[in-house]
Amino acid sequence: MIKFKNFKWANEVFDEIETIEGTPRVYLTPDGNFPSMTSILKVLDDGGIEAWRQRIGVEEADKITNAAGDRGNALHDYNEKYLQNKLDRKEMTGEARTLFNRVKQYLDEIDLVVATEVPLWSKELQYAGRVDCLGVKHDKMMVIDHKNSRRPINLSHEFGMKKALKYCIQTTGYKKALLEMTGLDATHGCLIVGNHLTSTSNRFIFPLDVFQDELKIVAEAYHTGKGVDRSAFFCNNKLENLMKYIEVD
Repeated sequence: MIKFKNFKWANEVFDEIETIEGTPRVYLTPDGNFPSMTSILKVLDDGGIEAWRQRIGVEEADKITNAAGDRGNALHDYNEKYLQNKLDRKEMTGEARTLFNRVKQYLDEIDLVVATEVPLWSKELQYAGRVDCLGVKHDKMMVIDHKNSRRPINLSHEFGMKKALKYCIQTTGYKKALLEMTGLDATHGCLIVGNHLTSTSNRFIFPLDVFQDELKIVAEAYHTGKGVDRSAFFCNNKLENLMKYIEVD
């Protein structure tokens, strides 16, 4: 039987806020009503998902998307409960259980849990979101995000680089919000990814200061409605340079 770790917790307290579901999802913060982090990141969408849906057929695309959503939600739930020392082995089933067993090795390396599933928002850039985990590993405060992917994210391919960059901007957004709200400075981002088709896992660790400019571009593009020059934002030289900062294991 796989041994479960008992995680140490910090004493930080975060206020809860109301969320209004919709497009966009809106967080009712004390500083204003702000769109979600995932909503503002949609300015980077290039229509690739819709093209994929048309290519394989809407019915098949819905089947894949719904299965991925269910799997990802279950894996996220297992990870969260595990970090809270509340996970019951009996509730774990199916593909999500397999993926949890793959990502557990990375969760176990977290030395201290500061928070899970708490809302964070930036008054300056006017967005909000709910961070998966704030934790400390090897004396580094990290923004930790749980992800599930059909295939491993390949940083040698443009599609994989774009996907990773969006995740890096998302975690950078949580870093900025955390610093504004509490003065706590998360220096690194950490993506823990369970890969469905290969039953494998990966961890991506990166310094969060690197992606500050990209975060500001995205937030400004969303709020002004001007959009983003995607060809410039995702140019190969820029992507390759940014990807040099990401450690993968």
